[in-house]
Amino acid sequence: MPANNALLLSDIDFDDIKSNLQTFLSNQSELGDYDYESSTLQTLINLLAYNTYMNSYYLNMVGNEMFLDSAQIRSNVVSRAKMLNYTPRSAQGPTATVQVVITPDDSPDFITLPKDTKFRTTVDGTQYVFVATDTTTINADSGIYSTNINITEGRPFTFRYTVSSLNPVRYIIPADNIDTRSIVVKIQNSLTDETITTFNNAENLTTVTATTDAYFLKENEDGRYEIEFGDGVLGTALNDGNIVIIDYRICNGVAAQGANTFASVDSIDGYSSVSVNHVSRAQGGGDKETIQSIKFNAPKNYEAQGRAVTKNDYETIVKNQFADIQTVSVWGGEDNSPPIYERVYISVKPFSGTLLAEDRKQTIADYLVDRNVLTIEPQIVDPTYLYVKPELTVKYNPDLTTLTAGQIATAISNAVVNYETNRLGLFGQSFIGSQLIKDIYEVNSSITSIQTELYMEKQFKPNTSVNNIYN
Repeated sequence: MPANNALLLSDIDFDDIKSNLQTFLSNQSELGDYDYESSTLQTLINLLAYNTYMNSYYLNMVGNEMFLDSAQIRSNVVSRAKMLNYTPRSAQGPTATVQVVITPDDSPDFITLPKDTKFRTTVDGTQYVFVATDTTTINADSGIYSTNINITEGRPFTFRYTVSSLNPVRYIIPADNIDTRSIVVKIQNSLTDETITTFNNAENLTTVTATTDAYFLKENEDGRYEIEFGDGVLGTALNDGNIVIIDYRICNGVAAQGANTFASVDSIDGYSSVSVNHVSRAQGGGDKETIQSIKFNAPKNYEAQGRAVTKNDYETIVKNQFADIQTVSVWGGEDNSPPIYERVYISVKPFSGTLLAEDRKQTIADYLVDRNVLTIEPQIVDPTYLYVKPELTVKYNPDLTTLTAGQIATAISNAVVNYETNRLGLFGQSFIGSQLIKDIYEVNSSITSIQTELYMEKQFKPNTSVNNIYN
């Protein structure tokens, strides 16, 4: 028998590889009389089989990481998404609207509230910093200096690089959990020439020319965001001696969500008598995009190409841009009841709470206006919730467990909550009673029987100022 008949390339199990090696060697005329069960030859065969097995596993893992669907390492997922022109969403600090009232000891014509003016709040015993997102001029109104402003959670930072072709560097923002919405890139001509040009993020390559002052944002292999500049063909090229100034905020994602009590940290334009009244609570915060979310959104973002035409386009754009949105449902006005044409309806469920504030809805609608079909008006609507209320009677055998009845009841309650979170928290999911019972049985092996009674509940806030009939 030819020796190479024993080479079975389809076998990848360690024992199969070892057996094939031993068969292959025993079929060699020079080695046919050896005792392959001896300790020395067994050790050599084990070593060869081990090396072959590890190489097979390694190459299989490398092959998986080359494709978006099967990649497991974040840097590889991000690299595959980059080929689809997709930049993973960063963490985002929540935004609140507050009324700032300043009481000066004189009568200035106006008071300037600078961008990045700091405010503080406390959530669950932890203090967070919010900053003004824009510079605001406050004029006197009957002697009162008051205005409403938006403030966003995060601490402002600045980092600088000097451009040098002899010692080139990568323009990496040296921080985790940055909010990419806050990035401002400015180029100073040199140490001696303080002329500054502001560069904008190149989100649409069709508008970038050789003289466009633009930068390109990406997530690098370390999970940090990196800025790239043009080469003189696609975007303005930098010159030696230029100083790259990067302003950004480091935020805490959803941690400060819901904050509604704020105080000024510093004086404003030299005035220390400042009171802050909350207008709308902090909302819109979100954590850095997960690997699974990148895998889901990157191909759909590539299909959408930055425009909203199909239902999937709207869902992808909203979920990609707004980190606080958990799930989205979209339908055309022709499918509405009653039909209302030239509209698209978008129902969104946030991660925190059940409904969005009106100003948050308007923010989403305004963002979509520049991306959808000209004659179509996007309208954000509240989802309606139908609650399933299970009443459970569970029997267990105390001889089969060391847990008390109270501990088992708590574990069952947690299982029910987990079922709702994992299986009913998104649009398009259905309640399956058998799966709920299965999850409860898996809580503890001592559970012997489960009896369920299911009730449905609809919650609403009635208008008590007028007479209404509710069905």
